[in-house]
Amino acid sequence: MPVPLLAVASTLVVVVLIAFSALSKDYRFLYVVILIMLGVLAIMGIRHESLAIVLAILVGSIILYSVYLIRSTNEENQDEPPETSEIQSSELPAQPVESIKAHSSITIERTIYDPVTRDFIISSSRQLVNVRDWINRHDPSSYWLIICVHNHDNHPIDEWGIELESSSTLQILETVIDGSDEQVRLQVSNPKPWLQLSTFGVPYHHGVVIPRGGSRRVYFRLGSESCGVSHSIKGQFISSDAGAEIREKRFQHSCDVATLGVAIRQNPEIALKYTENALMQRYDHKPALSYLHTFRLIQEIDTCCRTKQFEDVNFKLYVLEDALDKMGVSERLVGLVKQLNALDIDDGMGGSMLELKAQRAEKMCKNIVDVWANEVIAHQVRVR
Repeated sequence: MPVPLLAVASTLVVVVLIAFSALSKDYRFLYVVILIMLGVLAIMGIRHESLAIVLAILVGSIILYSVYLIRSTNEENQDEPPETSEIQSSELPAQPVESIKAHSSITIERTIYDPVTRDFIISSSRQLVNVRDWINRHDPSSYWLIICVHNHDNHPIDEWGIELESSSTLQILETVIDGSDEQVRLQVSNPKPWLQLSTFGVPYHHGVVIPRGGSRRVYFRLGSESCGVSHSIKGQFISSDAGAEIREKRFQHSCDVATLGVAIRQNPEIALKYTENALMQRYDHKPALSYLHTFRLIQEIDTCCRTKQFEDVNFKLYVLEDALDKMGVSERLVGLVKQLNALDIDDGMGGSMLELKAQRAEKMCKNIVDVWANEVIAHQVRVR
């Protein structure tokens, strides 16, 4: 094979190998080039012509490979971010990380105190001693929603608020911030007829701060229009630079002071249990048992009035009147008992007169229950 033709063929083979290697980023073509040069030397012998061909192949491959390195280096520099950007990204986290951190700086715990069971509606076995002591000092006969806001940030929160959403039949009767004498006023609205939105805010000049690394509890006294109804309540904590969701809490409103009369008729056992718990919380053992005795008499009289079984009503009313006199209740309550007894419902008369007296007796029994509950249970003074 003539020398020029062999040089041209060898050079073309080297160019093809370099182009293929540039596309696949494979460096094995260098070994192929070396084999081609050795093959040329072996075929032509070590002569000046063969050395010239080998040098031409070697120089051409070096030039082409250098061009390949320069281009690939430029492409890699374009793909990588600048060095200063890497430093900035390591020192300043991206926005999603900051948002997560802002939300995680506030955590919310919430539970509901049930006066029927005298316990908290929570899934854990925590005793919540401080919360229980607070409720016992204020009103252990009502349902309470307790929200505890934990501030994990390195600065205090001096301006904040809470927004709660519940059914329209659930009422927030009172709101107290633990450790603060500030009166909390709720703004109540109805975004939908069946929903109630209750909101309050704490401006910074009130000085009710959630300290850094600390917490603050808020107590909401709950009431309902009826007993035995399930409710749910949820909301959110809001501050100038952070916020957190108050997860939904569901509970059953079985009985309280306002619905005791309804509970006596719908679920007498729940009414009795609630009353016993409330009396044991509020009074010493002996007066609590005396009041509980009067409540059982009221339950029995109410049942007689509703079922129109009047044989023993007068006797029970005399016993109730005597027991209430000894307990020192108001003249109003004793007067209602006397009025019901004076109705003389068991006079032997039947017909329309008996039906009329039965209706009047049932209304008077309801009044006795309501007045008894307000004076004996709802009264805030704890007798010791």
